Amino acid sequence: MTFISLIFMFIGRKINLSDRIIIKESLNQDTFSGMVNLIKSICKYTFIFELIGSLILSIRFIPEYGMKTGIFYSIFHSISAFCNAGFDIIGSDNLARYSSDILVNVTIMMLIVIGGLGFTVWSDIFKSIKRQIKEKLKIRRIWKDFSLHTKLVLTMTIILLVTGTLFIYILEHNNITVMGNDNEGTKLLKSAFQSTTLRTAGFSTINQSELTTAGKFISICYMFVGGSPASTSGGIKTTTLAILVLCVINFISGKNEINLFKKSVPFDLVKRAIVILAISIFIIIIAIFRIVNFRNINARGNVYFRNSII
Repeated sequence: MTFISLIFMFIGRKINLSDRIIIKESLNQDTFSGMVNLIKSICKYTFIFELIGSLILSIRFIPEYGMKTGIFYSIFHSISAFCNAGFDIIGSDNLARYSSDILVNVTIMMLIVIGGLGFTVWSDIFKSIKRQIKEKLKIRRIWKDFSLHTKLVLTMTIILLVTGTLFIYILEHNNITVMGNDNEGTKLLKSAFQSTTLRTAGFSTINQSELTTAGKFISICYMFVGGSPASTSGGIKTTTLAILVLCVINFISGKNEINLFKKSVPFDLVKRAIVILAISIFIIIIAIFRIVNFRNINARGNVYFRNSII
């Protein structure tokens, strides 16, 4: 919707009220004011992030694939990583050949994380930094200047990335089909990349099919959460998970209000989080039922086909 709105602005079409309502909801905004400027900022920052990612990746891809192909690969994978799309055009093994390459891994991970933080978080971070520089305040006050949403997104993103890395490393570090004979540093890098790509990015530096059952289950759980609101990633969102966890903790401790960073969370947000979780679980149950049912029908059809041939 953001890029469609940008196209409308370029061709001179005005953004009507219905468009503004959709943009407001998709970008997690509280008001309709400043919507056009926000869209312009989103496109500007998106271009800057993807350009920087392309330039860094070109350091590795141009010497390996040549100037023309290397530049194309750099731009393509930078956009794909930032958009949490996970598409690659290198080969059937995705990014497995770069599993020990710090430059490629860190660049792709940073693009995934930045894209998964959400546009409103970028805006808040840049505004806070500019304000601190202008007023010559201490750097540590930047965190205090962030909105509740930004603090929650950054906190949950760090928690999920760190815990995901630890879980994958603990569960898979002795899995020879996944980690091979790599040293501990490379194993940790693979674990970190796996944890990051579970933002719903889709890239891989390991053989996903060879993960242990516990590793696959953990991956599914983290993909279910996904990224943050108004971002390029999917899932129920990090803020939804945080509110649900706090709701459970408060219920167990007997508290009626949910307080986060010394601020009270409105009950409407709690209800929205519960509804999102319920709808997401329902959709997953229906999807699993359809997949299992299709496989059973397909299996019976293959048996019937073989019997008829015999």
